[in-house]
Order: sequence, then C-alpha cells, then structure tokens
Amino acid sequence: MKVDRNTPLHPEDSMIQTQGCRRSSPQVCRDMDMSSVCAFVRNDGLCLKPPNSWATQYKTLVSQE
Repeated sequence: MKVDRNTPLHPEDSMIQTQGCRRSSPQVCRDMDMSSVCAFVRNDGLCLKPPNSWATQYKTLVSQE
C-alpha cells in the first residue's frame, strides 16, 4: 500500500520503518518486492527501508502532532 509522505503518522511509523510505502516512486525502489523489506509484499505492511529523506519527514510529522 502506498501512503503519501505527508499523511499523519501511523502508530507503526518510526524513523526506521513506515506502515505502507512512503516513497514517491516505489516502482524504482531497489527493495521493491523484497519479501523481508517491502511494504507491498510483507504481511504486516511495513517498509523496513524507507527513503533516506524519511527521517527528516518523520521529525516534521512528529512536530505537527
């Protein structure tokens, strides 16, 4: 599941993972469809390799809560 990077945080979101994919272009992600990493194929829907910019975006979203 793709999630807009500006969507409010989900309880599963952290600086190192996201609930759903928050990449702007998931089709070019080198980890796309990796069963142990990618939100699109994991049963729990977690992305364990969010984009490098995610840590900054996470801090921004936390400050908006």
